[in-house]
Amino acid sequence: MLSEKALLVRVSVKHPSFTKTDKAVSLEVADSKNANKKAVKVHKTVIDTTHPTYTAVKKARGKIYNLFGRETAPWSEDGWHIIKAQGYDRFTEAMREARDSFDVAVADFLKVYPELVDQAPDRLGDLYDAGLFPSVEDCKELFYVDIEVRPVPEAGDFRVAMSADDKQKIVKQIQHKNDQRVKEVTTDLFDRAYDVVNNMVQRLEAFDPDKKGAKLYDSLVGNVRDIAELLPSLNVGDDPRLERLAKEIGLRLTESDTETLKKDESKRRQVTDHAREIMDQIDDFISQ
Repeated sequence: MLSEKALLVRVSVKHPSFTKTDKAVSLEVADSKNANKKAVKVHKTVIDTTHPTYTAVKKARGKIYNLFGRETAPWSEDGWHIIKAQGYDRFTEAMREARDSFDVAVADFLKVYPELVDQAPDRLGDLYDAGLFPSVEDCKELFYVDIEVRPVPEAGDFRVAMSADDKQKIVKQIQHKNDQRVKEVTTDLFDRAYDVVNNMVQRLEAFDPDKKGAKLYDSLVGNVRDIAELLPSLNVGDDPRLERLAKEIGLRLTESDTETLKKDESKRRQVTDHAREIMDQIDDFISQ
């Protein structure tokens, strides 16, 4: 059963925008322009949100969502993603590090928050309203990261008082939807693997050690290694093709580090050939 080997996870990251609607000024503008009062809204940014500490918080928030998307596979329209139970430790460790970075960014922002509040009267002029600024402690509560975990709903768990025929129809619908989502997850993983391997091919073929400024970054092999480790963690359908693909990528594309690939032309050609073979293999899998 899917619920015995997989989990659903969802992440929410919140921070205050410090943008407020000024109703009084909105009415003033509407009246001065002969506009319908419902058609005009004046928003004011009550602190300087271009300050580096605040932009750092937004960047840390974005990194959490990016990491979450990389470490999981989409499952439902309301934000739930899926991972295999065996990949939960990997997921929690990655999210912990990203969450810690967010917390550090928030702490740095809160240190300068009183200073930003003190600057607000000069920034806002007649739009200033002291009641718009929470205390440091209250402001701290507006920043948070929430990671939810729940089991995958199974068709067999459906319990409602109704006729046997109607219940059977709904159970089949649930099972069909789960099966469809598993197929979508599997396709998404093949696409991810293809993109990473294709990127390796493009970078290796374009690399010319005699060309000034030619570079191969460590992330080239690192990204390939990551996808090889990630595929088993997200293979919720236990598709043997994904298991085989992960092993192929790990064995054939990551044995040489980036420095070796820079210096050894024969290794570059060999890894490129292996990568192209794996891309052809993925194409075959997708077309089945």
